Formats: sequence, structure tokens, C-alpha cells
Amino acid sequence: MGLLEFKAFLKLNDGHADFLLPSWIDNNISDCCNWERVICNPTTGRVKKLSLNDIRQQQNMLEVNWYYYENVKFWLLNVSLFLPFEELHHLNLSANSFDGFIENEGFKGLSSLKKLEILDISGNEFDKSALKSLGAITSLKTLAIRSMGLDGSFPIQGITSIRANPYI
Repeated sequence: MGLLEFKAFLKLNDGHADFLLPSWIDNNISDCCNWERVICNPTTGRVKKLSLNDIRQQQNMLEVNWYYYENVKFWLLNVSLFLPFEELHHLNLSANSFDGFIENEGFKGLSSLKKLEILDISGNEFDKSALKSLGAITSLKTLAIRSMGLDGSFPIQGITSIRANPYI
């Protein structure tokens, strides 16, 4: 159901979600563990990896919760959509032009995901202030932040790997 809520989020103001996620079908015979961009734990059948990267490019100008700034489209991340995925270990949200959060919730909303160890937010437009809330995700071990135009230091306690360099 959580995956279908994410798809509904995409469809909210745009009709292209069916094109982006064609296997994500709400019927009695569809198994979400066989859907594209989803990997499940084979034992529990729960989602352990979501690869929701590059959705913007996939759809070419997705029109959901977007706004324009100098002809570049940005959209706001709704972190609460990921809360149903209690076994989520790896979340890839790279290259989506996110630059903020719905209702300013920040990444701290992901802190209830106790198994989340890898988060890729590369290629988005979050600023350093948004990254401060990452410290609330105590299970996080790897954070990928390539191509975000960040400079300086921004240590986040508990993270063992920060990939800011695209060659790492």
C-alpha cells in the first residue's frame, strides 16, 4: 500500500505516474516485490530497497509539487511516504531536483526507519540546513551527496561514509 501511495503522490497533479511505474498495479495478483525499482527481503516479503532515482528525467518534466526558478524545475520531498517501509535498508532518491520538504519536515522524518543504512540524495538541490536533519537517522551509515554543489564541512555523527565525490 505504501508504494501505491507514492505512486498516487506522483499522480496527484500529473498523469505520468503510470508511464513511470507501469508495474505498480493495484490488483490482487500483482506482487510488489516484482515491481521495478523495488527489492524486497525474500524472507519477510517487505521492501528493503527503493530505487526512486531519476524520476524527473524518466518522465521529462514531471508536474507534481514542482515550482520553477530560472527555468529549472524543483519539487518538494514528502518524507512521510517512506514511513510504511519498516525494513527499508537502502533508499535512492538521487537526480530528482528535490530542494525542500513538504511542510518543512526534513530528513528527521526518516528517523523511525531503524534499518535505513544507505541514503542517496545526490543530484538534488538540498542545502546544508536540510542536511542537518540527517543526524536524526541514527541507523544511517552511508550518505551519497554527489553533485549537490555543497562545500565546506558538514559532519553528521554516526555516518561512516559520505560520498560527495562522484569517483568514490
